Amino acid sequence: MKAGTLDRRIVIQRLVTDSVTEYNEPITSWQEIATVWASYTQDSATERDDGRQRYTEVTSTFRIRWLGGITERDRIIYDGQTFGIASLKEIGRREGLEIVGRRE
Repeated sequence: MKAGTLDRRIVIQRLVTDSVTEYNEPITSWQEIATVWASYTQDSATERDDGRQRYTEVTSTFRIRWLGGITERDRIIYDGQTFGIASLKEIGRREGLEIVGRRE
């Protein structure tokens, strides 16, 4: 993976349980697990109508150097926008990681 194509900075976050309330309800927050260089491609923007409202679903692909432990439960912050991770794909033999995200 060429370093020149990794020209965007993204933050990968994980939802963690900080503590519990006096009623045993979990208190959760998003914790930063990595800030990495990535390449970014906006794949599609699909407009949907669910009968009550119209919304746009944006799908983007981020390519990063290999980083173990990332799951679909994590999320990406890029350029002030939040992307939920829809899928992960290994590039080569742990050379890189292709992450498809949906803007939340």
